[in-house]
Amino acid sequence: MKIINYIYIVFITIILSFSIYSCDKEDDLIGNNDAFLAVVISSDNATNELPVGVVTESFNGDFVIQAPQNGDTIEQIEVFLSFNDIVNEGTDLSKELVMLETITPNTFNIGSETLRPEFNYNVTLQDMIATLGITSDDVNGSDEFNIVFRVFYDNRTLDTTPYNVKVVCPSSTPPTAGDYEITFLGVDNGWYFNGGCGFTLGSIKISVDGNPSTTYQPVCGGGDIQKFIFNIPPSTTSVEIDVSENFGAFDRSKRGYKIIAPSGRSLADVAIGTLNGGSQELDYCAY
Repeated sequence: MKIINYIYIVFITIILSFSIYSCDKEDDLIGNNDAFLAVVISSDNATNELPVGVVTESFNGDFVIQAPQNGDTIEQIEVFLSFNDIVNEGTDLSKELVMLETITPNTFNIGSETLRPEFNYNVTLQDMIATLGITSDDVNGSDEFNIVFRVFYDNRTLDTTPYNVKVVCPSSTPPTAGDYEITFLGVDNGWYFNGGCGFTLGSIKISVDGNPSTTYQPVCGGGDIQKFIFNIPPSTTSVEIDVSENFGAFDRSKRGYKIIAPSGRSLADVAIGTLNGGSQELDYCAY
């Protein structure tokens, strides 16, 4: 199950320098404004997903270092971990950066193709949650881990952009059958133009197994909190929930919504004033 907002806000920053670096993990630039002193740590196979509850699974990747003097000035690399508790049940267990371990240069190899220092890094989900001081039961679908390499070199200390690892359910996990509840928040002021009934500002559309979607829209004048029920029948394999906005961000700060699974757990909880143009994350294992 997923929610897709049709309106996306993209903030683009253009940085001019002596070099051009791509925005993916194959060119993960860290450093100051002096491009000649920058360090690049890249990987084209680093883990970006971990299955929920499988503590033997690992974050793993082969990493290439591009650095001054081909890395000879690197003293050590410290590995840090953080946790983003996107799906919490009353208590936010998010954790700031916690140190995992230290990588020393004597573990580097010179790549036969890159001719640069390379290293492999592997850490199990079990070790990650133990380091953070949480348990496997605290980790749900859509939660995120972030791996950061802190490089000490040439009297400098610089951090990589985090490697993001999302917790996911097995792809075979189907949506749970039953009644789901949609709650529209801020109806008369947020989902209708200037509180009037002439223009609707958005709706929520549900599609089951690729069939034509059913549109849910609050009733103007029916109050600022309105609830609707939609049913997912047994043997359903996929559900798509689209939150559409008819006039973009207009009055967006005045509306929100919630979606509750049959289990009573929240799939989406977008408070009034927090709705934005990005995708709303779901707890893929909640239903």
